[in-house]
Amino acid sequence: MTRSPMRLAALALFSAATIPFLTAGPAAAVMVKVSTTFYDVSVIDTSQSANSTLFYPLFAGGNMPWWNDDLLASEFAMKVYDALGGGSDPLYGPLFAYRVDPWVGEVSSMAQLLSDLHVQDGVVTGTGDVVKYAVAKVAPVPLPMPVFGAAAGYGWTRRLRKRLRSGSEG
Repeated sequence: MTRSPMRLAALALFSAATIPFLTAGPAAAVMVKVSTTFYDVSVIDTSQSANSTLFYPLFAGGNMPWWNDDLLASEFAMKVYDALGGGSDPLYGPLFAYRVDPWVGEVSSMAQLLSDLHVQDGVVTGTGDVVKYAVAKVAPVPLPMPVFGAAAGYGWTRRLRKRLRSGSEG
């Protein structure tokens, strides 16, 4: 099967025009896969008392999928490792808060040591302490995937039409 020079030129032009859109820009968040879901994890400088809705189970589940689960907070911290840089303590990454004790005024969190993937510490901060907390949202499907799927489907239908036309002519 040979392709016409005009068709190859159009394909080259299309490829050159779409490549800039497919390359990643500067990351404001880190994408990690936990279980079967991808998350965009980023950092926010705040305190529990200044941003209390972020820390309550009803609201935190959307921003902190590890809420009320110290093992899941630990898994997220390990997956992120050093990709978000230093937290409030430069030796550790941001805090993955998983529980608030309003009676004592403490926030329990996990922190990943940046120099060793296998070392984490439980950290307790005051509800009024401004520190770097990790937050996460379910990552959207990357744009190129639907585009490639549509292109593949279009190519398949064209081949099928061609095959049907050649079968009805012969």
